[in-house]
Amino acid sequence: MKDKPFFARSVTRTAAFLTAACLALTCLAGCKGDAIAAAQPVNSVFSDSVATAAATAFHRTADAANRQNAPQSGGTSSFEVTVTPANVRSGPGTNYAKLGRLEKGKKYAYLASKKDSGGRLWYQIKLSSNQKGWVMASLGKLNQAAATTSKTATTSKATTTTTPKSVSQVEITVTPANVRSGPGTNYAKLGQLQKNKRYDYLESKKDKNGKVWYHIQLPANRTGWVLSSLGKLIKTAETTASTVKPTATETTDTTKATDTTTTTTTTKATTTTKATTTTKATTTTTKAASSAVTFTVTATPANVRSGPGTNYAKLGRLEKGKKYTYLATKKDAKGNTWYQIRLSTTKTGWALSTLGKLSSAAATTAAKTTKTTAKKDNTPKYYIVVYKGSQSTVVYGKDDKGKYTKIVKTFTCSTGASSSPTRSGTYHIRAKYRWRLLQGNVYGQYSSSISTGYLFHSVPYNRQSPSTMSYNDYDKLGTPASHGCIRMCVRDCKWIYDNCAIGTEVKIVNDSGPAGPGVPRRSNDSRYRRWDPSDKWAKGNPYFA
Repeated sequence: MKDKPFFARSVTRTAAFLTAACLALTCLAGCKGDAIAAAQPVNSVFSDSVATAAATAFHRTADAANRQNAPQSGGTSSFEVTVTPANVRSGPGTNYAKLGRLEKGKKYAYLASKKDSGGRLWYQIKLSSNQKGWVMASLGKLNQAAATTSKTATTSKATTTTTPKSVSQVEITVTPANVRSGPGTNYAKLGQLQKNKRYDYLESKKDKNGKVWYHIQLPANRTGWVLSSLGKLIKTAETTASTVKPTATETTDTTKATDTTTTTTTTKATTTTKATTTTKATTTTTKAASSAVTFTVTATPANVRSGPGTNYAKLGRLEKGKKYTYLATKKDAKGNTWYQIRLSTTKTGWALSTLGKLSSAAATTAAKTTKTTAKKDNTPKYYIVVYKGSQSTVVYGKDDKGKYTKIVKTFTCSTGASSSPTRSGTYHIRAKYRWRLLQGNVYGQYSSSISTGYLFHSVPYNRQSPSTMSYNDYDKLGTPASHGCIRMCVRDCKWIYDNCAIGTEVKIVNDSGPAGPGVPRRSNDSRYRRWDPSDKWAKGNPYFA
């Protein structure tokens, strides 16, 4: 008699499984058009068949029923796009490759959260059954399930929440394994990779022959491409555990509005039995440890932005005399202090400190934060300004106060010609290439990408060979002559390639600045004229024979 109720429950569960499967297939058939429309912004990356989606839905329904008595993770959350255009990228930061654009109003399964080096919050979302991407938090909103999960994680009792993420790496399985500057055998060979070694995976691309290449992160802030048949993708389980304690001291955490502070511990568990635990040191962001700390707006107009700097998106304007809950303090690349404030129950923003004042308790916290910042500076070493008026590029270093005022290097350059002018604006170095294919089927040496279609690089070469330089373009250095990129002699673009890390800020302005020193004079002798006279690293360069 004890077995009979179990049998009855089994029959009931089986019926539920079949019903859920039918419903899933029906919904998928009806939503097929929407699935295709959502896939268009990011090309073929999202192209999963309806049959595969239906089978996945059936198995998930069955698994959910079998686990009905097991501990639950808090439900599935989704991210809804509210801004257009909304880029989706391969990683949490603007320096990662752009996969495409998301459609406004569409919802995607939420997977994880992460901050970039500038303190901006990014959400990892599921684009298809086998593809994930990252989107900036300010481009959309999380649904109620996500809000409930966040609320549970910030209760006054000491609790621990665990958020699983999926991180991909490429493990080399073949030797020799060449790594190249682009996705194809026609790109320059950067070197060879060691068998069994792993590299962080960034994105995938097909060459003109249909072969798949993996974009990987190399040492010294460099990236490269390796043929997919030379390695395999490894999924690394990365878990972030957050312990909330009511009496914790000042430490860093995400921008949640609580009356306590949070200590964050990150543990990475790879496919091996080894586990590594890393405790984060206190950085420039410090949560308010006191209650009812406020920021009062004293200036008008007072802009509020999505991050601590004028290069972040403007969210709107603050009303003079109004008070906002203070959350954190951070300095931008130029040393200006910004306050993070709560705008609503689900939205935060950043305001320049000179636009208002903090209560006394917050001022004490801000002073402690500034002291901590002085001990550890994680901002880039250099700051680059391209002056179109003087056709010069200036690299600035930090002074004793941490501001970029010291001139480290000055280069002569060529920006865009009148038919293809270089756009002014703020950019960041996001990738580097030893040789890079350029417009016109020519190549540039020591290229540092700052935006789609914009790079620092040498003058053009007919082939990936230092003896094929376009000497006419070399003679134009110091005048607007490019297709939009910033051209330099090899000596100068190689310095940026070697010394300016990924994430370095680059500002392009119309003004004139410190003049460049010029470039070495070349010879019209046939033995010399197709070699860069500054390229002492090129084997066989007659200038250095």
